[in-house]
Amino acid sequence: MSDETGTGRRAATAGAPGATGAAAEAGEVITVPASHQGYPGIAFGGYVAGLLAARAAAATVRVDFRAATPVDTPLRVAEPGDGGSQLMDGSGAVFATATPVPDLAVSAAPDAP
Repeated sequence: MSDETGTGRRAATAGAPGATGAAAEAGEVITVPASHQGYPGIAFGGYVAGLLAARAAAATVRVDFRAATPVDTPLRVAEPGDGGSQLMDGSGAVFATATPVPDLAVSAAPDAP
């Protein structure tokens, strides 16, 4: 991880070393840098989804956004115990959740006549 925010805070990126497992279980603190904003002051949703998916224990997740995620603000990634992850602020307000999606068995399409 590197100081991408210019504030002395370390901004986590998807797939960064040490960004999964015990760190996420303990409530890893991340800051989305302004360079990853969509609308002014709001984090790009794809970036937030990637952060949560990379930290979820499940192989496949669905990310739901509850509120606009601010940039340059320390946020906590928590694992609720269902294999997913949540992004929240210090007051416990949830910005986004990653929920495990079960694997679906899809049979092959029949041959055309």
